[in-house]
Amino acid sequence: MPITHGGTSIGAHSKHPERALMAYELIRQDEEVYKLINFGLEGVQYEIKDGKRVRPAAYDEAKDAFYTDFWGGRVDKFDVPSDADWSGIGDVYKKYDAIKKPFPYGKFVFDKTKVDVEMTSISQVIGEQLPAIIFGKTSDPEKAVLEFREKLKSAGYDKVMAEIQSQLDNYKKLVEG
Repeated sequence: MPITHGGTSIGAHSKHPERALMAYELIRQDEEVYKLINFGLEGVQYEIKDGKRVRPAAYDEAKDAFYTDFWGGRVDKFDVPSDADWSGIGDVYKKYDAIKKPFPYGKFVFDKTKVDVEMTSISQVIGEQLPAIIFGKTSDPEKAVLEFREKLKSAGYDKVMAEIQSQLDNYKKLVEG
């Protein structure tokens, strides 16, 4: 996992950053609040039976549906597996744990300072060109992809890739010592 995986931040222009941090910490440290944010109201959106989250008998999708995606704030000790989770996933994790290798770039954080202008240009090209390609809204997809690639190159794609590679190479030298 990258060091920034699951990272949560408070906006630089937040009027009350200390209050935002207090709210975030409450969600992560208080089991009742954590379950409310992640699972909804117990008895309405979920019940716990045999250590698993299940839908209550009176659950009505039309009025009781609830969904959040708080993966960045996940706290394993408060998490309750769902009855919809595949029961064999634990065996898969064990097999994976036996063969996995450490990811050497987990603590690498790209410094975009030298290519900030190019990254902004690339983002603009992507925003303008990619939706039409992805959603099949071009009359000539092959031509659209070629034009997209050319515009990325013109925006500085190669310079950005070279900078990323340079930083990765330097990071690798540091890690391998």
